[in-house]
Amino acid sequence: MNVVTKMASVAVSAVLAVGLVGMSGASGDHSTPAEHDHGRLGASDKGIIEQAKGTLPRLTGKVDGDKNLTISSDPVPSGRYRLIIRDTTTQHNWHIFGNSVDRETSISGTGRSAWTVRLRDGNYTVQCDAHTGTMRFTLNVT
Repeated sequence: MNVVTKMASVAVSAVLAVGLVGMSGASGDHSTPAEHDHGRLGASDKGIIEQAKGTLPRLTGKVDGDKNLTISSDPVPSGRYRLIIRDTTTQHNWHIFGNSVDRETSISGTGRSAWTVRLRDGNYTVQCDAHTGTMRFTLNVT
């Protein structure tokens, strides 16, 4: 097995392992109201950290008009990531901060944002700045 094949095999194994860890955290009781998914994992994004050859691992987040504030995986291993955010509402924003990271979308704007971030061991807060009491969660980085 050549070096490139070994590296690709290790990368695929790591992505699968992280996905399984994220999925195991997605099941179980959530304390948020049933009518809104305020929490960590998006219904269609559970446990996903994508990585194409030669690129950074990708995390995806979303905020919408139904008060859904999500991220594709939690917990995540520390490292550099391409963070892609879909903001489809002018009522909310998607804001992550902690451990030298502070990135946010606009409350009044919509669209797709893409940031390169270095996530270090610890906790990060993800919230809607207009509704911090109801749209907020902690992202765990290990």
